[in-house]
Amino acid sequence: SKSERNYFKRVYLKLEAWKLKRFEKILVFTDLIFCVNQKDTNYFKRKYPTATSLYIPSFHSNTELRLKLGKGNFILFHGNLSVSENYNAAIWLIEHVFSKINYSCIIAGLNPPNFLKKLIELYANITLVPNPSEREMMELISNAHIHALYTSQPTGLKLKLLNVLFNGRFIVCNPYLISGTDLNENDSLFVCKHGNQFIERICEYMNKDFSEDFLIARKNTTLSFENKSNALKLMDAIF
Repeated sequence: SKSERNYFKRVYLKLEAWKLKRFEKILVFTDLIFCVNQKDTNYFKRKYPTATSLYIPSFHSNTELRLKLGKGNFILFHGNLSVSENYNAAIWLIEHVFSKINYSCIIAGLNPPNFLKKLIELYANITLVPNPSEREMMELISNAHIHALYTSQPTGLKLKLLNVLFNGRFIVCNPYLISGTDLNENDSLFVCKHGNQFIERICEYMNKDFSEDFLIARKNTTLSFENKSNALKLMDAIF
């Protein structure tokens, strides 16, 4: 609600937060709580010690790595652009990163607001792809050379992160994006605290091939997000 520009949406989100806070009291009666990130797990362990709280990452549609080797020729940010968290992330990336580099940048997603369209139009190297089909989005994800990901709030597990881990090449993100996961910075996933670090990493890796070595390292990175192993953990905990 704090990041939302629309007054009515702010009121709606505040109301939903209040309802969730009231509803959460029902958890005193539960035996098991499954959480999509470690931060949530720690919170529920502390607040509801009689229940068993376990970290189980979100399930997703990826069954295998589908990473293209070699190079792409653009940087991608994607998400539902009607959501305040995503359009604010796009604005931050435009102002602090994309507008300061000479590489081609694409922002893709559903229902971009007019103020975002107008901002993108100011920069020749930034292209907006509004409302791409699922197939078009997957092509953008697999063909991008670098994925720039940013969030201002360390909540949940970002499904866009899972999509690029399984389908995209290099990833540059801020610390909040991997908060509560077991992910750490490695040779194809870079964690940057400010815009200049984003720019440095992009300039360093834009001309590097995504090689077989990076592919092997990514496979190790995604082990904790495999659906089958997490389903088995879920079954073990329940039965």
